[in-house]
Amino acid sequence: MLLYQYLDALPPVPAHLTINPEIPDESLIGFKSNMYARWAPKTELKDWIFQNISEDIRLAGVQIITDDVPMHCDKRKWALNYLVETGGDQVITGFFKLRGQPTVQPPAARAKYVLGAEEIVKTTFVTGRWHLLNTNVMHSVVGVTGRRVAITVGFNEDNPFDCIKGYQGLASF
Repeated sequence: MLLYQYLDALPPVPAHLTINPEIPDESLIGFKSNMYARWAPKTELKDWIFQNISEDIRLAGVQIITDDVPMHCDKRKWALNYLVETGGDQVITGFFKLRGQPTVQPPAARAKYVLGAEEIVKTTFVTGRWHLLNTNVMHSVVGVTGRRVAITVGFNEDNPFDCIKGYQGLASF
């Protein structure tokens, strides 16, 4: 089962597009809480993603995380992320399996009882590289001490590689 993978065949986002890449308008996209916000990407960044990463960008955005994110599953099945800022020197993304539950959970699941959670793997993602995450596996982000900024593209297909330029047909699930 794929939990995460770097996709180094994808080009890095040009530096000028990573400077304040979001449109901070709550009416344009998704979600905002005291620790997490997902904003719409600026038009030039969205166009660049469409041309270089995926033509399926209905779920593109810019995540800004300012505190630890508890164990959860996203509404989307997969996230293709490009970190602009890490949020601190020791930020860890952990993937978990709940006791007695399947590893892949329904979209938007939350861990009500973390006592029985088994950490499958943990990793520290770096800036300047695209990575794909299986976001229907319980995951958390801990150790956030600053601003964590990521350009993100969400996929709901069973095989996200079919939507990513240069990766179509290279993996099957």
